[in-house]
Amino acid sequence: MSSSDEEEVIPTRLVRRRRNYCNTSSDAIGDAFVEKGCLNKEESKEDRISSLSDEIIHKIMSFMNTKYAVQTCVLSKRWESLWKSLPYLDFNCMTFPFKGVPWEDYGRYREEEEETKINSSFHSFITQVLFRRHHTNLVKVCVQTLYEAYGFNLQGLIAYALDHNVKQLSIMSDYGGDFVLPESFYTCQSLEAVHLQDSPIIPKFLALPALKSLHLDRFKMTSKSFNFRNFSVEGYECKVVINAPRLMSFWYCGYAPTVCSSVDLASIDDAYFDMRNKYIYGDWEVEEFVDMYIDICPEHVHRLINTLKEFRHARSLTLSMEAIQALSKFPSLLDVYRLPFANLKYLKIKVELWRSCIEAEMHACVLNFFFNSSANAKLEFCK
Repeated sequence: MSSSDEEEVIPTRLVRRRRNYCNTSSDAIGDAFVEKGCLNKEESKEDRISSLSDEIIHKIMSFMNTKYAVQTCVLSKRWESLWKSLPYLDFNCMTFPFKGVPWEDYGRYREEEEETKINSSFHSFITQVLFRRHHTNLVKVCVQTLYEAYGFNLQGLIAYALDHNVKQLSIMSDYGGDFVLPESFYTCQSLEAVHLQDSPIIPKFLALPALKSLHLDRFKMTSKSFNFRNFSVEGYECKVVINAPRLMSFWYCGYAPTVCSSVDLASIDDAYFDMRNKYIYGDWEVEEFVDMYIDICPEHVHRLINTLKEFRHARSLTLSMEAIQALSKFPSLLDVYRLPFANLKYLKIKVELWRSCIEAEMHACVLNFFFNSSANAKLEFCK
């Protein structure tokens, strides 16, 4: 690896001498005042951040890409090893700085050779961080990567995080390839929040006793993991089975599902449904797209009502305008399938910025559907 092609991944600490920029005067009394002023100036420059506890500094570092957190080791001896016990790791290829510039700022059309160097540097950095950090527990690990060639590195990172009792794990792999999660993931005792996007192959069963939040986005299912005699997918419909008695938060984005819960979800506190009544069809190369709308039929609304039935214990319920429009289209179904949302405190309607006020209107029957058994519930509109 030549120094001209790639920047140093883990920088060494540089020690610089402080220079006194205070000017002196020919007058003796003036000299005394200037000298005193310089001392006060030095005192006012006291490094207050370095005097903070490791825990607070780690929290500050959690808001930045881990590359920047590692680079703080050059500040002083106090900072030299702080990053090695950092419990928050953020490996985002889009904000990863290469030669001082984040990847996303290189522009949409990068030279293939340059892109290869950036990607190689990114994954090399991940390896070095895991090798050099202290063996302390992790709180949160986030990673976003693009290339299939480094899938093994991603698996190693996940295994490392699980071995260090990570509580929150977010994996976004946009390269489109499949990778299998480590076996230790399926029975992890420490995981409280999981966000998986695109590529992970999910097994038939998960035993995560501490899990409070699960977010699955475009995950993959194979015949090796599921018994297709009892599982079917038709068009954009899907069946979601939940067996998580301690689940507190549920987030769903997509077309109307059929949700079947094998337990009473009494612990649910917050449920979010971003229902879609259309899909986008087009050519990504020329960036020309057309909105294709799905016909809303009684069966579609009936599935939505059955889904909401499983979350009747929720204290906060967020629905997209598409879901409200679907419920408003067949008000007679709302009278037949009245649900007791006894715990409901907040009904939140997600309104897109491009929608007009007229389109945001809803029928009173929809409000009655949710508020009949919860007189103290509040209606809010959110973006």
